[in-house]
Parts: sequence; structure tokens; C-alpha cells
Amino acid sequence: MPKQSCAKYKRVNHFPKIKTDYLTAVNGEWEWVDLQSASGRICAENAGLFPPCNPLIMAGEIFDNEVIGSLLGKSTFGVTDNKVKVLKE
Repeated sequence: MPKQSCAKYKRVNHFPKIKTDYLTAVNGEWEWVDLQSASGRICAENAGLFPPCNPLIMAGEIFDNEVIGSLLGKSTFGVTDNKVKVLKE
């Protein structure tokens, strides 16, 4: 039986800062913004890579350049047409 290889994933040891609680963020008033201009904004919907389908950022956390760079140009959830949901300012 041939040996099967497993895809290797880069371990992420980055934890975005929490600005507000999860329920406030997902139930708040939100808007779509370009992912590249989301730095410093509060996430309104979980976003991450798949596989393995674990969020890199959760609602209520602040987008930073590391998270944005990890989400650009990859298979993602929570990113639509290179835009993400953020709380309105």
C-alpha cells in the first residue's frame, strides 16, 4: 500500500486583540470593507483558512496586518470578493 502524504500547515501563534465581546460584534451594525484596508477595524464575522477551518480572527477581535496577510489570496471563509465584515465606526 503506498504511503499517503499529509498537507503541512504553518502553525499560527498569533492572537488578535479582543475589542468587544463576540455577541455584540455579530449582532452589531456592520459594513463590508476591503480586506487590505481592514487593519484596526473590529471583525464582525469569523474569518480563517480552510482546511482546517479554524478562524484566524473571530468577531470582536481587531484586524491587524498579520491576520490580513494570512487571509490574502488563499482559500478562506469569512472573506467574500476580498472583503470582510467589520463593525461600523
